[in-house]
Parts: sequence; structure tokens; C-alpha cells
Amino acid sequence: MQKKLPKIYQSSFSHKIDNNAKVFYSASTATPMSKELKIHKEQSVEEVLEELFQGTGHIFNIPVEIVTPTKRLDTRIAGKVRNTIITLDNDVINVSEIISIKRKDR
Repeated sequence: MQKKLPKIYQSSFSHKIDNNAKVFYSASTATPMSKELKIHKEQSVEEVLEELFQGTGHIFNIPVEIVTPTKRLDTRIAGKVRNTIITLDNDVINVSEIISIKRKDR
């Protein structure tokens, strides 16, 4: 028992299909990358702190490495009050004493 199914509508195509020829391919038109190392300008301590505080998320509990003339600290920032940084280890560090500050991976 075979049933005859109705024909499916199919419109006629009068143009040539060449979708792949119209796709943008950036590798063929891009300029070759320079193999020179780019030297990034060192950020000042104030710029790094501003970046930390303006970034997404909360500043609380961000792991950092702080270097001062007397010590090197691997700690987490609890907050900032005027010109001082407060760490979770209850250290109070003046911003003017900080030589460098780097954000560490969590």
C-alpha cells in the first residue's frame, strides 16, 4: 500500500548560488604582524590603583604584590582610605611609599 504524497513547493532559482565567494576572509587581506616586541610603558602606582578600583567587580580581596623600600608583600587589598592602602593582613601602607604594585592571578 503506497500512498502518493503531495508535491512540495519549490521555487525556481534563476541566479547562480555563490555564497562562499562572497564571504569575507581577513587572513588574505591582513597585513603581516610585526615580530618586534612591543615595549609597554610602565604604569605609575596611582594608575595601577585607579585601574584596580575602576575595574569590574569589587576591590575587596584582590590578590596583589606590593613592593615598598622596606618589604615585599603578597597580600590582598581590603580598601583604600585617602592616601593609604589597607590589606587583609591589617597592614596600612602609604601610597607614596609603594615602589610597584601588580595584580596577581586569583
